[in-house]
Amino acid sequence: MSRRYPNPLAGTTKLPVRAEQRLRPATAPAQAELRLRPPAGLYAPPVERLRPPLTTTVFSYGSNLDPEQMAARCPSAKPGPEARMYGYRLAFGHRGCGRSGTATIRGATPGSWVPGRIWQISAADLLMLDLYEGVPNVYRRVRLEVALATGRVAETWVYVIVPWVGVAPPDPGYVDRIIAGYKTAKLSFAPLIDALREASNREVAR
Repeated sequence: MSRRYPNPLAGTTKLPVRAEQRLRPATAPAQAELRLRPPAGLYAPPVERLRPPLTTTVFSYGSNLDPEQMAARCPSAKPGPEARMYGYRLAFGHRGCGRSGTATIRGATPGSWVPGRIWQISAADLLMLDLYEGVPNVYRRVRLEVALATGRVAETWVYVIVPWVGVAPPDPGYVDRIIAGYKTAKLSFAPLIDALREASNREVAR
């Protein structure tokens, strides 16, 4: 026969002090403290989830198309697929700090496009590339969409010249690096020829 224990709360309408404290709802500060202090043994997310991505992509359309230049600037650079940026056109911008122009992109008619290549680089090399491109005083780095040959659209980093002052012809050595990149990536030369022609016409107009 099981033994029955007396109920200490039988016949009473008021709970003992300790029992009331256990059943009393926690106050707002206490609830906040519980949220800030998870119980011991609670699963914590891996540190890797809190780290930024180790690699990223950059769309190159100027001298960074040259494999030798990218190897010197970004040792981790791996050449990716050819891509096109629709709705923009290639131009050689005058930054106001010299007479030679450097490659940039400008908005144009919907039928225009800029050929280029996607590079995969490390996050550390991306910061180094910012230094080479003079971010944020000469170029600024923005996220834009490019179209791949497969038909897929990818979002990647793109460098755009700032401030825009006007069009100016680039230095011959600078153009040689761009041509080398075009040949390596097997890009269409039509947009490059149009940009060089525009820059030359502006130079003659002066």
